[in-house]
Amino acid sequence: MSPGNRPISQRVRTVTLQIARLREKLSSKTRNNFTSDFQYRSWLDKTNELITELEDELSVLTDPGEYDRLPPAVAAEELGTTVNKVRQLIKGGEILASGKVAHEYVSREELAAACETGLKELLRRLGQDSAEVFEESIAHLHQGQLRLAERACQRLIARETLVGTFALPYETALLLARAEMDEVDARLRFIRRAEGTERARFIRNLQRILAGMSFPDEAAMAVAERLLHGGESLNADDRKVVRSKADDLQELAMFITTVVLEEIGQRWKRPLRTAHREELCEIIQDAVYSSLHAQESYDRLASPKEFVDAVRTLMPRYFKPARLIGGLVRD
Repeated sequence: MSPGNRPISQRVRTVTLQIARLREKLSSKTRNNFTSDFQYRSWLDKTNELITELEDELSVLTDPGEYDRLPPAVAAEELGTTVNKVRQLIKGGEILASGKVAHEYVSREELAAACETGLKELLRRLGQDSAEVFEESIAHLHQGQLRLAERACQRLIARETLVGTFALPYETALLLARAEMDEVDARLRFIRRAEGTERARFIRNLQRILAGMSFPDEAAMAVAERLLHGGESLNADDRKVVRSKADDLQELAMFITTVVLEEIGQRWKRPLRTAHREELCEIIQDAVYSSLHAQESYDRLASPKEFVDAVRTLMPRYFKPARLIGGLVRD
């Protein structure tokens, strides 16, 4: 790569041009271009603040050796990649940075750790989804490696949100390991208020982590034991079918419905609203129960035979075989 095309040189040119354009706007616009003094003052303050940020970055780019916090362009040059790729690694939680978006800074310690890990491994981690990060990172909490667990937690939050299916249980367990009980209580209150299926996922993932953890703090241990064995768990033997006898087909219909909703929750980027989830649950449950009932009574009653035969005419002639989910394997 020629010197002029290196990340630092490219970024210096970009920042220098941005500063020049902002200064040009400052000189060309006046109070008359705005509808109020407040708008004019706000624009003036934001523009001057942005110029200061860019000038600070330019100073670091000109002589990186004098600074402990480095912009992405310096990190990109050290890692042998582009600024955009470094920003992706920052967004994915693979490289920790501080500061505003588009004006992040990476500490020298963090950059050294990234270089030791290597670009290839960082990109592999970046390609992992939240489920893969979760599975890979449970061991950090089981082994008491809290610094690695903190990094894993940030990676999960970057892929989901603070209240993601994997991020929230993982952070709750991490806070419990630190005995930050007020923070733990706040997250458990959120989990308790969650919709049934979502709450079950939170608790199941949290229990998976807690089962292998040890807690020197007695209060943290008591909470963990309750979560594992008592009040926070869902009693699987207490399920009831409203306004209906819980026959085998009803149980099976609800089981299949739960699997479908769980898979939707895993695959869709945005979580369903509670009202939509309830409506979708009812639609799926009714369809599944009707299908099971019709298949079971096909040879005994006329209406199930008519139902099954009609649906079969709607089925596509060719279709992609279903695959197993949830880690299931064939015999």
